[in-house]
Amino acid sequence: MDTNKNIPGAITTAAVSILAPYVPDLTTSKLLAAICCPVEEPVEERLTSRQHAADRIGISLPTLDRMIRDNELTARKVRGRVLIRQSCIDSVITGAA
Repeated sequence: MDTNKNIPGAITTAAVSILAPYVPDLTTSKLLAAICCPVEEPVEERLTSRQHAADRIGISLPTLDRMIRDNELTARKVRGRVLIRQSCIDSVITGAA
């Protein structure tokens, strides 16, 4: 999507002039690139229960609890439930942890 067409040249030139004392090497093309770059959508991290995490990794719940206690896995408490990020489980499975 090219949004540069929506910003008049006079506006970008004025913005560059106003910002010149703060950003000396700013040009209209740099300003347009900064304004019009696509914004990455935040990735929603999936959380899973301790039991599901232990089953996926192939370990017992006490072993999973030890991994959490030893900071080998990151857990979050949500309304009293201990949940583990799916990405952390995947890292343990692939050996990246």
